[in-house]
Amino acid sequence: ERRSIPPTLVITAVGRVTSLDHVVTSDLKAAGNVVLLVGSTRDELRGSHLDAVLGIDGPGDVPAPDPDAAERYRQMHRAITSGLVRSCHDLSEGGLAAAAAEMVIAGRLGLSLTVDGDPVIRLFSESTGRFLVEVAAGDVEAFSTTVAGSVVLGTVTADPVLQISVGSDVITLPVADLVQAWAGHVPGIQP
Repeated sequence: ERRSIPPTLVITAVGRVTSLDHVVTSDLKAAGNVVLLVGSTRDELRGSHLDAVLGIDGPGDVPAPDPDAAERYRQMHRAITSGLVRSCHDLSEGGLAAAAAEMVIAGRLGLSLTVDGDPVIRLFSESTGRFLVEVAAGDVEAFSTTVAGSVVLGTVTADPVLQISVGSDVITLPVADLVQAWAGHVPGIQP
């Protein structure tokens, strides 16, 4: 069945890459690597993917432009071209929880993260200009020096499980279940 799609604004950025060594993908690369959060997380849930999934117009603000983003992007570019970044995912639609799930799905490795503060804000805020970055354990200091304000959240694990600790709460999701959900087959739910 054919359906029309309303006109949609698409913005594409194209850049010249001088070396394929400077291309970073979002799939996790190796157990033992460290995962850091880059950028500030604020109570910016209004209009978020979480609101859409829950069918509400929840609390918080609409994500505002980040005045520090341009400098952060320059710092990230330096870290990438220096070979410090193994993988990276933006924290946009769905926030940190969605980015972490997509990274484990793509790499088929596990991830153990610890975040503090309000779990809903920390996991689902869509504050702009943020990244989840995988760095080799020996490169954490160099990365933190290059990219100001980065915070260690956890490590990549060989055990294919996404585990996120928020205070005393622990969310544990097998990567196989995430892959099935991503493919449209939610475990325990008949289509």
